[in-house]
Amino acid sequence: MMNERLKLVEAEKMKGRGFEMPESLRQLRDHAKVVLDQRLAEVFDHVDDTFFDLADRAASNGEQATYFDAMRLIRLQRKSIEHKFSQAIDNSFQRLGNRGYRGASQRAVATESPAGLTLVENEDLEEMIAMDSMVSKVAKRHKYDLRLLVMRINSIVPSDVTAINNPLGPEIICESLRQTLLELEIDIRSKLVLLKLIDRHVMDAVGPLLIEGNRLLRKFGVLPELEKQQAKKAINSSQSAQAGGTAKKPDYHEGNPAFAKQGAERAGGHSQLISQLQEFLGQPDYGYSSASGASISQDQLVSLVSGLQREWGENSHSEEGLLGLIEERLQQQGGPGLGRQDYSVVSLLDQLFSRMRSENHISGGFSRELRKLELPLLRIVLQDPSFFDKEKHPARRLINEITQVAIGFPEDVDINSDPVGRAISEIAQKLSAEETMGTEDLKQLLLDFIQLTEKERRKALMMEQRVIEKAAASEKVNQAHQLVDKTLNERMQDKSFPRLLVHFAEKAWCRVMFMACLRTESSPEQWETAVEILDRVLAHADDGEVSDDDVKSLLATIQEHLEDIAYESYDLGRLIIRLEEYFYRNKAENEKPEERVGQAEPTAQDSPGQTEDLAEPKVQTVVVSNKPHETVVIRKIKTEMPGHRKLEEDAVTEGDEVANPDEESLKALNSLCRGAWVDFLDQTSSNKRCKVAGVISPPGIYIFVNRQGTKVAEMNRNRTAISIQNKNLVVLDNSHLFDNTLERVIKDIRTSRQAH
Repeated sequence: MMNERLKLVEAEKMKGRGFEMPESLRQLRDHAKVVLDQRLAEVFDHVDDTFFDLADRAASNGEQATYFDAMRLIRLQRKSIEHKFSQAIDNSFQRLGNRGYRGASQRAVATESPAGLTLVENEDLEEMIAMDSMVSKVAKRHKYDLRLLVMRINSIVPSDVTAINNPLGPEIICESLRQTLLELEIDIRSKLVLLKLIDRHVMDAVGPLLIEGNRLLRKFGVLPELEKQQAKKAINSSQSAQAGGTAKKPDYHEGNPAFAKQGAERAGGHSQLISQLQEFLGQPDYGYSSASGASISQDQLVSLVSGLQREWGENSHSEEGLLGLIEERLQQQGGPGLGRQDYSVVSLLDQLFSRMRSENHISGGFSRELRKLELPLLRIVLQDPSFFDKEKHPARRLINEITQVAIGFPEDVDINSDPVGRAISEIAQKLSAEETMGTEDLKQLLLDFIQLTEKERRKALMMEQRVIEKAAASEKVNQAHQLVDKTLNERMQDKSFPRLLVHFAEKAWCRVMFMACLRTESSPEQWETAVEILDRVLAHADDGEVSDDDVKSLLATIQEHLEDIAYESYDLGRLIIRLEEYFYRNKAENEKPEERVGQAEPTAQDSPGQTEDLAEPKVQTVVVSNKPHETVVIRKIKTEMPGHRKLEEDAVTEGDEVANPDEESLKALNSLCRGAWVDFLDQTSSNKRCKVAGVISPPGIYIFVNRQGTKVAEMNRNRTAISIQNKNLVVLDNSHLFDNTLERVIKDIRTSRQAH
């Protein structure tokens, strides 16, 4: 007995003067590394068979190739993963010498606080849920051995050992595995298969490892009577429960000195956030009154909330809040009221949902469905205090997903007519019907909902892609029209040219230039060549005589390019003949012809009813002019090219071209990226809520679609900025609506309290 006491005294002295790993902990570490390394090796030994089997049963060649690629990458990185995992386990033991070491809990506080919300990708979420499932399974099955080992290790190291930083706890083991797999770039399906193998071979070994760890530390004299003390405490607790008629719920951390030190800070088991806000929310100026003295127990409050569920669902149109309903019912019963902590929880959740409903981001139909979730969510929060502290809590993530999807529905939506709407309604019914909803059940609800929304999202994205491609093609055609017109007008406007050359430019060569412009990305030299040939033809209008070689070369080049765009052969032959006659005109014809001042309209005068379309060639009879050498002054070129040409009034609304949006509107416009939701306040309710499908640039055309991906509106950059400035277009924030609203509510509470 003296020996054992000596060990405990030395451990306390060790905490004060610095950490040196004791022999008992060193042997525990070495044994754990051997066991875990062997089990991880078993995982890799089974990888080939597992992935071969999956590839053999794959539904497509692509899926088969995915599994083979994953198997190859796992083989290549096996040694690296094994080494990193062993090193991570070793480091988890070494860190116990740091008094401030808290394991994963500190990272959780740093990254999951309401003030630092981050977006979690769906693949990361699936991996996180798989990891959490492994942790919860081991913690539930072996909680007794875990508690004993935590207490033993805590007694011989400087740090406060908890379930979070216990080096042999499922949290640390899973976190070590997650870190070692970060560089393994395989798809999520393959990674989930690998995690399943890890669960089967590694995590199943944790239970025996905990038993052996307790035996080893007990052998070294570290709290050797702990099991007997715990058994005696359990018997006394059972006898007290029988005498008092109430049973105490087992505590995973019971007997842990670290948690005993945190008792005051935890404030009865509620979250850190609630503990911080309790000082503000539990004050008379926030409506809290403790005049009755007695407070309803948490179990009684949960039972009351469950009883109110049906009444709450039936009155989904009511504006009465959670807090008012619960306090009214407690007053009717004439019993104890809400305690300070429970009042803080109910008050915060009440303010949170009231703020969300006032945001007007969610349509009336979905707002009613969201209201049905308030009481079930309150019940979850009361039973799981970590809800407000963990951004990745499945219930919290579920609310975020629901609000993010619901934002795309119009005000007059029929919930039951849409699969996503029906799914949200079913979730509300399930949460309302269940007295208790465990973490695993919530995770499954979340995964099922994400799978459904992802399926719907992919459908909408396919529609959006078609809309964008069509708009981009249309804009490309329009840009080509504008460039050809601009190029021809720069060379011919307000100048004198023979009618023949005007016809050549407006009816034939503009099409060559148009096709060359469309091919600029792949063959930029085609545009340069087309413009160069145009310049050669126009230059000959001022020449006296042209050499035979130049004429033959130029005509051959013109014919080749027109044939390349499938110009109608009959018209092409007549045009080449006319050009040849023009270039070989007699010196007698060089007399200066009488000029006609006016716009050249050879099409209207010389070939009425003529139409040309490259997509559907028609037999045409082209009469250039009875006087092809007659010179006219060009006021404006009128080209004939395939495709629809946007008129100025199509692209710019009257008044937009002269309006200059302010800097604030331009800043808001620049942040309007693909996927952003907006409200058009000057449109009907069915077309009011839209999403930015994409921006066609240049020139900056914004394409807006509804949630099914159907095009609703198209506006240029200037008009969009003016709409934002005039409040006709309001940009909505649909990312993590629940989290963002929670952050604003907390900020308002603190600001209001400081003002008092």
